[in-house]
Amino acid sequence: MITETIRLARKNLNSPDVTRDCGHGTLELVTLDDVTLARATLQSGWKWSEHIRPMANTESCQVQHLQYVISGRLRIIRDDGGQKAFSKLRSSIAGVYAWRLGQYCPPEYAPKNETERQALIKEADFAFKQAFAFCPYSPEAVYRYVNFLLQFNRLDDALIVAQTCIKLDPYNDQVKNLINQLKEFKAQSASRGQIQEQLQKLQSEAVAHPTNFQNILALGSIFSQMQETNRATELFHQAAALFGQALADPHAHPENVTAMAQIAATLGDYPKLEAALQKLVALLPSQPEPLYDLAALQAITGKTDDSMKNLGLAIQMSSKRLLTNATSRDLIAEARKDPRFNAVRNLPGFQKLVPVD
Repeated sequence: MITETIRLARKNLNSPDVTRDCGHGTLELVTLDDVTLARATLQSGWKWSEHIRPMANTESCQVQHLQYVISGRLRIIRDDGGQKAFSKLRSSIAGVYAWRLGQYCPPEYAPKNETERQALIKEADFAFKQAFAFCPYSPEAVYRYVNFLLQFNRLDDALIVAQTCIKLDPYNDQVKNLINQLKEFKAQSASRGQIQEQLQKLQSEAVAHPTNFQNILALGSIFSQMQETNRATELFHQAAALFGQALADPHAHPENVTAMAQIAATLGDYPKLEAALQKLVALLPSQPEPLYDLAALQAITGKTDDSMKNLGLAIQMSSKRLLTNATSRDLIAEARKDPRFNAVRNLPGFQKLVPVD
């Protein structure tokens, strides 16, 4: 019968067999038969590449280790090919997670509830972050992580990733362009945020005071800027239905009536536009501009006699004003090139009021 004797051995790293200086740290070793154990106490700033490589005379550590970090942090950098390979692997895994979060993922692979979705987002983020950490100058790791971050409006984080990459690869024009694009997105995002804030205020005011037509006009303008022309048109039609009540108000403000005129002009509602301009003429009897705009509208709608009468009054008031204020609008000069008067331009009455320059 063959028996095997098991021998126990004990040594304490506090009483090492050998103590070595490893540059900015110490290495304490004990040997048990053919096994060597070591305890490394490394100071902050210790690097294998600076403190060990000159003695090892190799580009990287060629010894296989099983390590356990008791305190602090130890960063391991593999040879370049290994780093890139692991980065690519983690980036691919992260891409699968991101695909499961996308709109083209089949239902059987998509998260079933918000809890699963948030967990998957966390896993994808961690995997992308690992891929980037292992090879922060890898275009694949950088662009895939940036695209993932942009899906969740994490512009600042995306910018940090790209800026870190350019520090390590300063001549990469593609990454430079990416940084510029991200900065533009950030500026646009801030602008959109301001627009949204303004939009909410205008919408609240529209609900509270539907006859504040200056507010309605501003709100419609924002809708138009957002390419939501149908919403702007619907808003203006709703406002135009309240014009009658507002125009009957003897205390109407000229600014509000001016907004009504602009809304009516946008809708192409000439009767309401004419009513608003007539109200402005009554509210601002000393200003020639309302009469001028009324005359232009009447020229378009075929009310030639009324147009010539109101144009004459407007030009008379404008000419008188120019005598005391040379920088004010010259309505004769404007009428010469105003296309709204094209229908009456060849009439003797118009040519008398607006002689050729």
